Amino acid sequence: MDFALTRGTLLAALVALGCFGPLGPFPDGRLSGRVVTAPVDEWPCAANRVLELETDPIAPVSVNVHFVSEGSRLWVATVLGGSSDWARRALADPRVRVRLCNDVYERGAVRVTERSEIEHVAALYREKYTITPDVADDGALVFRLEPR
Repeated sequence: MDFALTRGTLLAALVALGCFGPLGPFPDGRLSGRVVTAPVDEWPCAANRVLELETDPIAPVSVNVHFVSEGSRLWVATVLGGSSDWARRALADPRVRVRLCNDVYERGAVRVTERSEIEHVAALYREKYTITPDVADDGALVFRLEPR
């Protein structure tokens, strides 16, 4: 097989994948997909490792983030605190969108400040991800993503 052809094919595949949302650690723009407006009782694909989170409806930026869910509730968190770009954007404008299983859900990012909820979310993160920073640490930011 010709190496140049393989490299070109790989590059084309990466570019194509990037057109549909964030690719690994690289952000993208507005999320595409079927917008679901019906209430959610259980999150589809809740076992997925990441969801795609879009912030800033004026100049959309989407990223892959770890998440946890319980019934209809959905949370995202960062241990980077205010140095996290997506968290800064969510604090500035809480209108966010998430994509799971190719469906898009419009949400409002509500910063969680109640210690008992933060501890609960941290326990869900530890249960879902075997190696994860503790989102209950000082400086971490936890957001509950509520319907809007």
